[in-house]
Amino acid sequence: MRKWKALFADIDGTLADKGENLMPETRKQLMRLHEAGVKIGLATGRPMDPRILDKARQWDLPFEFDMVIGLNGGELWTRDSGETLKMHPLSTESVHKVMDILEGEDVNAIIFRKGYEDVLCTRIDEFIEGSMLRNCSHVRKVTRAVMEEEPAGKVEVQYPAHLQDHVMQLLADHPDPAWITVATFPGAVEFMDPRVTKGNALELYARNQGIDPADILAFGDMDNDISMLQAAGRGICLKNGSAPTKAAADAVTEFSVLEDGVGRYLRDHISDAEIA
Repeated sequence: MRKWKALFADIDGTLADKGENLMPETRKQLMRLHEAGVKIGLATGRPMDPRILDKARQWDLPFEFDMVIGLNGGELWTRDSGETLKMHPLSTESVHKVMDILEGEDVNAIIFRKGYEDVLCTRIDEFIEGSMLRNCSHVRKVTRAVMEEEPAGKVEVQYPAHLQDHVMQLLADHPDPAWITVATFPGAVEFMDPRVTKGNALELYARNQGIDPADILAFGDMDNDISMLQAAGRGICLKNGSAPTKAAADAVTEFSVLEDGVGRYLRDHISDAEIA
């Protein structure tokens, strides 16, 4: 019988609804696994930041996270080392090309310079105001020139959800081998180096820890989670997840994030005999 040694989970739409707390069964099951020796980590599109680590306290977990994949795989932090590895940022030339594509569109381009301590954006809108409230982020509205001054872990683009098809067509009309684009939810897409994926970061974590990726569980809900679900020994998509993510997963939860989907899956499908 396989013994699960680690678990990675996306945050928004997977562990919790955006900005919300853990559901009770999810909290209970994460505690069960961690007490048995399973490493528990987050895998998020958000930058690695002390605010991410503080989620354990906010969610009233009696342990701290063991590892975090940030920026959709552009960053990997482990508690053992206390360091954050940064992988394959977009070059300044690529950022310039992305901004050219977005010129004149009803979008907000966002770059994280130092986690949430220095967030650059092209406009202050409802999304940014919500992020500032949830994350206590320090945000600067800046010009294109400032956005293009340094390499970026990713360029996040926010726009009204009704423009989804228009933005997807815009990106299809301007392909470039220097980046991939990943839709994280309707109204948001991210530009990243093609080598940056949650799956690659999971595999790097496994190598560094001497763990077989086949011994890792992964939970996600959106397209940016697909590579991670495929790299893990068992990849589970939430019932509320996107159709492509469900198709790529090994399993789909019977319940959505608002119905305590992760916790109920762990309770019903991961026995005590299967954890380290």
